[in-house]
Amino acid sequence: MSTPTAPEVADLIKKMEAAYEWIREPDWAEVFNATDHVRWMNSRPCGPLLQAATALRSLQAERDRLAERVKELINTLDGIRIYGSDTLSGNATGPDDANWYRLAVREMTKRAAILTYGGDDAA
Repeated sequence: MSTPTAPEVADLIKKMEAAYEWIREPDWAEVFNATDHVRWMNSRPCGPLLQAATALRSLQAERDRLAERVKELINTLDGIRIYGSDTLSGNATGPDDANWYRLAVREMTKRAAILTYGGDDAA
């Protein structure tokens, strides 16, 4: 099931409100026999109510999944920041500083790619 758009959710909410109104209205519904009761329920907008509940659960699951992914990305960025800070605050003097920094940045880039995309090495 695809995630509904905002207008679809608004439409489902309207249908839910209509369903609640129908549910509140028929005080006499209990006098129906089973067949009449099923017919009565089928004539009410209960289907959209169930669709709305399903859509809301889907949206909540998607929100939770995205929140977890955001946490992972923040941790990844923090790890890259810490490693970069540690790496680039190292060897300040020496005969081969340019090569040392080049290798440090390559290693930092490699680790960032591993943390970000997974796998054993950077592309």
